[in-house]
Amino acid sequence: EDGFLTIRPGLRTVLDPITQPLSWMLDGTLYVFTTAPWFIIMTAFLLRFGMPPAPSQLFYLTPFACPFSPLLIILNLQCKPLR
Repeated sequence: EDGFLTIRPGLRTVLDPITQPLSWMLDGTLYVFTTAPWFIIMTAFLLRFGMPPAPSQLFYLTPFACPFSPLLIILNLQCKPLR
């Protein structure tokens, strides 16, 4: 422990300039993903990585099906007493 504490200031001067930009990038990415609407993120992924390969009906159906998932959960809970 004492050996680490003696070299700690030297490690800080070497490692901090390397790791600080990575920390800024991660904080920025987290901010974007927590504040941007999902359809903007999906559009950015499509523009960046290209369109999905054919057949892609499931890929295009997913954003439209997501808003209905709470309805399916409610229907499932309502039908459980009938089983």
